[in-house]
Amino acid sequence: MADDIARLRRDIDGVDDELLKLVNQRAALASRIGALKKGAPVYRPEREAEILRRMAKANPGPLAAERVTSVFREVISACRGLEEAIRVTYLGPEGTFSEQAVRQHFGRAVDALPTASVD
Repeated sequence: MADDIARLRRDIDGVDDELLKLVNQRAALASRIGALKKGAPVYRPEREAEILRRMAKANPGPLAAERVTSVFREVISACRGLEEAIRVTYLGPEGTFSEQAVRQHFGRAVDALPTASVD
């Protein structure tokens, strides 16, 4: 059993190395797109939604589509942040449902700023 676990862990390490390479390759492509945009909006919600729908539909499992889209949302968020830092305000102090909604929608690579009022 220990040999099987060790072999599977080596396989996981290999997959992780490949994932890292591919995520950085995606980030480099996103950076190139950002350079071509030159002032055009960085945040394109329709494009991001299209990517997430495509990944959920193409997902063969065993991860649930919700988990796959969560991973891709963070990858998209990190790549978007290479183009331009995005600031999003939310109502209330840190830790509120408003902040959770910002993180769920935009990912963790945005500057989320709490505000005391909607104004």
